[in-house]
Amino acid sequence: MATDPDNPPAEVLAALAAMGFKNTYSGGYTHKDRGKVLDLHFQKDGTDLFQGWKAEEMEANMAAITALFSGIGITITPRVMSLAEAYA
Repeated sequence: MATDPDNPPAEVLAALAAMGFKNTYSGGYTHKDRGKVLDLHFQKDGTDLFQGWKAEEMEANMAAITALFSGIGITITPRVMSLAEAYA
């Protein structure tokens, strides 16, 4: 998630933590329009192989994420990472 570093969405971050998502990366950068950006990565372990999500976990987690973000006007579009992206 990319956000304003001076005004992070505290309620959204708290909701993600309450859902069991852990912040695994936090780093700032300057966007090409010169605005400051805080880049945040989150992860939630599942019970499948390599801590992945089983189908039931994926459905429940994606429904919770969709509900959280749709409540603030953001549409979620999932994508599957390649192995190269996952382990880069």
